Amino acid sequence: MKSLYLIIACLQLFTVIQCSLTDEGIGVKGTNEHNSFGTARVNLEDGTVIEYGAIIITPCLVVTVADACNDSKAMEIWSGQRNCSTYEQLRLVSETYVQEDLCVAVTTKPFAFTGATQPAGTDFVDCSTENVTAVGCAPPYETINTATFNHFPLQACKDYYNDTTLGADVYCAECPIPASTCSAPRGNPIYSNGRAVGISNKVHPEKCATGGLVQFTLLSPYDEFIIEVFEKTQQKCNEQMICED
Repeated sequence: MKSLYLIIACLQLFTVIQCSLTDEGIGVKGTNEHNSFGTARVNLEDGTVIEYGAIIITPCLVVTVADACNDSKAMEIWSGQRNCSTYEQLRLVSETYVQEDLCVAVTTKPFAFTGATQPAGTDFVDCSTENVTAVGCAPPYETINTATFNHFPLQACKDYYNDTTLGADVYCAECPIPASTCSAPRGNPIYSNGRAVGISNKVHPEKCATGGLVQFTLLSPYDEFIIEVFEKTQQKCNEQMICED
């Protein structure tokens, strides 16, 4: 009887994987796409490790959700990931800057530009009315998945989350069905025409499976804040890049 249960469980898992990776708009991150995607690993005092998605925007700057920085005791950033548990480069974080829902983390030394690690830059575009591609890890799967999220009016998210305070920095979108990225950590990037435009902020995994709405935080409304951090830290980053050369 136990063997029968194991067989059924395996078949169910296989079905979920097949569904999540073959439905229209859902797939696996390609080798040469979305290479500004990163993972922020936060180490708490009790030994717990919490993972967040992140976008590497310059060799020394990474953006993720504010909670990753507010709760952190130590943070490391992974880049160049081919799957969810391996990385090409690892950098520690020396300082963080937070404004509302967004955090900019400064690494102790620059990321090297490679085929698998390509910072997104700071020229952010407005994608507030377009569909986007979300990229991220979705436990328990090892693959880095992608999924197309359909744009919804901001009012839809206000109603869904019962929150009238949502503003212009929020991108509201509907989860595809099924979408393994809906179980992904907060902070995972969204891309429009290949360019990084935001990160996931508020997600309801239990509702996402039936087409729930996700709040993403757009980068463009924070461009002045991000540029301010960039200018403040640029000289030190450049010096480190010269030393490494």
